[in-house]
Amino acid sequence: MMWKSLVLVFFSFTAGPGVSFALFGFTPACQVLWTYENQGHVSSLAMSNDGRYIAMVKQPNFFGDTTLSMFSNNSSDPLWNYTLSPNGTVWEFTSISDDGGYLTVSGDYTPGLRGAGLFRSFSNKPVWTLGNNSFGYPPPWFDARVSGNGQYTVLRSQTENLAPQSSLTLRRNPTMTLLWYFNTSYYNALRSPIPLSISHEGAYVVAVDPSGDYLGYMPRLSVFSQHDNRTLWTSKAYWVSAAISGNGDRIVARTNTTISVFGLSSNQTLLTITSPWEPFSVSQDGSTLAFLSGLATLQVYDLTTGLELFSANANSSGPLDVAVSADGSRIALFNGSHLFVYGRSGKSICEATVPPGESPLGASVAISGDGQWIALGGAYLSYVRVSSTSPSAQEILFFESVGAVAIVAGTVAFGLLIRRHKRRNRKSQVATAN
Repeated sequence: MMWKSLVLVFFSFTAGPGVSFALFGFTPACQVLWTYENQGHVSSLAMSNDGRYIAMVKQPNFFGDTTLSMFSNNSSDPLWNYTLSPNGTVWEFTSISDDGGYLTVSGDYTPGLRGAGLFRSFSNKPVWTLGNNSFGYPPPWFDARVSGNGQYTVLRSQTENLAPQSSLTLRRNPTMTLLWYFNTSYYNALRSPIPLSISHEGAYVVAVDPSGDYLGYMPRLSVFSQHDNRTLWTSKAYWVSAAISGNGDRIVARTNTTISVFGLSSNQTLLTITSPWEPFSVSQDGSTLAFLSGLATLQVYDLTTGLELFSANANSSGPLDVAVSADGSRIALFNGSHLFVYGRSGKSICEATVPPGESPLGASVAISGDGQWIALGGAYLSYVRVSSTSPSAQEILFFESVGAVAIVAGTVAFGLLIRRHKRRNRKSQVATAN
């Protein structure tokens, strides 16, 4: 009866409206809708929650302008450009509100921008700018982040003269009304990817101050509320970056060797993960943490249970970046030329390859709130639509054709097996009769 079992197993794979795609190792392709050549490389990238707007800071590889550009999702032509510096700068960062209505840019002192600025999505005329030479030489540099609802901006300034000063302010948009001011004489020697962060409604602010050691002071992670400049709690360690989830429930901070997760109410760690310093991303709902560890390994954790959900190989020795959708359902990993999109269970959703350009100096990725739209930054800016787990009509037709052929072949084989079996039965009956 073994042959009957084999036939049944065969038909379980091939019968039905289509073929099991896992049988063929099928991974859908993400759809690259458009690309834009940067004539440089992307140093910072941000996307609105609905995927409609993309803000990009482009730096020259060698010579040229550092620019802030705004794109809409339906065209590779920028809505507008703004020159931050005619000679390029060392570092710039941009952030955008959930609806794309406001965006900030900040970084080293630049003659064009003068430190930090707030823009609207429809105009390259700044709503406001900060920074000047009145602090002495060298001039100050700034960090700025806009809240998800667009109503607040948190700013950190740093002077690097003989009496280093660092200050943190929370302001209301668009008038830049000062809500509170926090001053410290600590020196911020290092510039990290996420030196400060603000929750969706601007209710809470997290900052690493300082992010470097100076005269024996240890870096301090501080949590503030919107109401005043008194810290809710602090934690001293060799912190280099920090982020708060959009709902304010989870705070993630890292040193050069560990990632720590905190709740809002206490500086007691909920989870500590040993990991070399690499980019990380936390979902707005505070459910999911993704980070790069070791030799280009992606690790994803559930921040409710503290358990690892899955890990994957990034297949790259070059620059890498990772982003998690607001609801934690999609994780995007980009290595400068190849995009990998995973579900929260670790299932591969889709992949895409984009032009890497010549000697890419960085990789940036941003993802929409629902995980359906992704922006990729390197030598090119690419806008990608995430495929569902269902294949396209052409792919369905192909695999159904393969399945139909397999079913026909199986039917023929099944018929031959039956005929062979009947012949053996007849011979056996004849032998028994004799």
